[in-house]
Amino acid sequence: MEKSHPYKDWFHIQEFPVTEDKLKNPRELPYHTFAFASYMPKLNTANPEVRDYLLSVATYWIENFDIDAWRFGRCQMKLTISSGEILERQF
Repeated sequence: MEKSHPYKDWFHIQEFPVTEDKLKNPRELPYHTFAFASYMPKLNTANPEVRDYLLSVATYWIENFDIDAWRFGRCQMKLTISSGEILERQF
């Protein structure tokens, strides 16, 4: 990923460019991750586009499949939904 990539601000990237050769050592990745796993980049939930995207995904599943709960394994934001209505947002 280059600095000019449209999604660069969706992640916590420490060093550009992000290239495959920089992914060999999980403790020296050029971006923040969960549990040093290169396939689990940390999302930048301070970015309004990321928050809007996550809310749109949750809304899609709630509205189309009538789910009543949504769980993220580890998340830095809290979203409280009841009967399809967003009651509280904490980021």
